[in-house]
Amino acid sequence: MKDEQNQNSKPKAHIHIQTLGLVFMAVIISMISVILYSGLRIYSDYKELITIEEKFTASINSSTELLRASDHLTDLMRLYVLHGGDEYLDNYLNESFVEKHREKAIETLQGLGNDESTEYLRKARDVSYDLMNEEYQAAVLIHYAEAPDTPLRTEIENWKNTNEDIVADDLLMSSEDMKEKAISLVVDENYQNKKEKIRNLVRDCEECINRDLNSKYEDFSVRLKDHLELQIIFIVSLLTAAVILCIVMQIMVLKPIKSFIRDLRNDKTIKAQGVAELVNFADVYNELYLQNQAYKDRLHFRAEHDALTGLLNRSAFDTVTHQLRNSGMSIALIMMDIDKFKDINDTYGHEVGDHALKKTADVLKSSFRGSDYVIRYGGDEFIVILTDITTAQMNVIDLKLGLIGQKLRTGDGRVSSITVSAGVAFGTDGFEEELLKTADEALYNTKNNGRNGYTICNENKMTFTSLKEGK
Repeated sequence: MKDEQNQNSKPKAHIHIQTLGLVFMAVIISMISVILYSGLRIYSDYKELITIEEKFTASINSSTELLRASDHLTDLMRLYVLHGGDEYLDNYLNESFVEKHREKAIETLQGLGNDESTEYLRKARDVSYDLMNEEYQAAVLIHYAEAPDTPLRTEIENWKNTNEDIVADDLLMSSEDMKEKAISLVVDENYQNKKEKIRNLVRDCEECINRDLNSKYEDFSVRLKDHLELQIIFIVSLLTAAVILCIVMQIMVLKPIKSFIRDLRNDKTIKAQGVAELVNFADVYNELYLQNQAYKDRLHFRAEHDALTGLLNRSAFDTVTHQLRNSGMSIALIMMDIDKFKDINDTYGHEVGDHALKKTADVLKSSFRGSDYVIRYGGDEFIVILTDITTAQMNVIDLKLGLIGQKLRTGDGRVSSITVSAGVAFGTDGFEEELLKTADEALYNTKNNGRNGYTICNENKMTFTSLKEGK
């Protein structure tokens, strides 16, 4: 049981605001780091997408360039066959052996790293090379049909020498037949089929490029989606953490501070709550507050109580009578002093006199109710104010004063016997100055009757009662 009480009495652990701040800072920094990392990845993917698009454009341009170069060669050869003119043939040879757009297109595509599409373009180039055999054959026929005495271009001459068996029978034809066959070679069905094959291969190359691009787009979309989802998750988490931080700050810091301010304005102890720093502040403040209150209570007690006897003093009498004035309450006022107190001081000394005052005060305090006021009015004079009492209860006062006289007669080793004289007055409407005057007159009457007794004034009638032993 004691162990359980000890456990319950242990101070409750409170989180420190510094710890709270560090935790939230770590969480926020971590989330921001992930968001920044995700943002960098998105930026990297964006740059990669730009590169992919650039490669796609270059790849499509390469396939288009090969087809364009092939068609350009066809056009030049057809123009040469139909109209003659060495400039067409020169341009044809310049494209084939100097400009080499078909070969450059393949090199470009190969450099972009797409092997499958490059293979399609190589096949298209090979078909274009195959077409050149027919185009060269047509060029030889046109040359011999129109200018047999002039030398052939070196490239055409080299082809003719290599393919002598192909053109041998053609050179035996008439000029018109040569021209007709030359035209047929660059426009017949076989030639057109090969041209169509080149287009199909280029189309296959572009489809391959598109497939590769779509695959990379899909991969990029998946990665972008993952990064964006991650960013959304952590942005939402960051906002949630900020909201939680605000709520925690509201509960653990702002709310306790508002409570502190309210308690401080009401001049009372503050409830220890919130983060550890505020709890520590509340504990220290409450300790100082209680010490200050205890000090104020001591000052207040000293201000309203007699230092020697502990009874209410003259200042307290003024406060009490002010509160009771016009209160409508029935009260009784007893004015009392110690008989021949000066003789006690002169005979036995002030120390014994002080003891007599203390003893009288103790007897008075023990003889009346807690709701009654026992006051040291000054010197050896005492006043007792009894509340809620009427003349019909005079027997109560008779009994109390009789017991007081009996107790004071009993010696205690330092003072052999103490006697007192008292005057009693009643009021029906709280305290009035006339009540104090009447009690004083009643006390004077007691002294005139030999002291050691009390006089009750009731309806202006003085009734003396002796407290002497045996009476």
